[in-house]
Amino acid sequence: MPLNVQTVRSGAALDPMECGDTFMIDDEDGCDEHLHVLLTSPSLAGEVVTASISTRRRRSETLVCVHPGEHPFVTSESVVPYHFAAIRTCAAIEASVKKGTARPKEKASPELVRRLQAGLIDSEFTPPGVRAYYVGITQE
Repeated sequence: MPLNVQTVRSGAALDPMECGDTFMIDDEDGCDEHLHVLLTSPSLAGEVVTASISTRRRRSETLVCVHPGEHPFVTSESVVPYHFAAIRTCAAIEASVKKGTARPKEKASPELVRRLQAGLIDSEFTPPGVRAYYVGITQE
């Protein structure tokens, strides 16, 4: 049973985080904001696996493409750069939301989540530790 970790949703009541939730947050250099998708529900340790969605560029990884309309935020051809997949704590995501550096967005559809999860396993760019963690918690 996952931890009852909370996050702010649209400035309203608190809801538990779950697989398929999404949030916007700046990339590591603070230049661009990307949509991140929770690919797992929180573990007992309060950790989730996330993958980001980015606008497609000439040299983008194209294993999983996300088309306009597959998520309300996606308005142009996008991709999932699996080298940015990460294990995050719900507490860190919640803290970013409370600080205003992350913003919750609409939930991803189950079909989109399934495609992103399959890509996480199949991509040669997924960090090995992230892949191993994902496999370990989803096959329990």
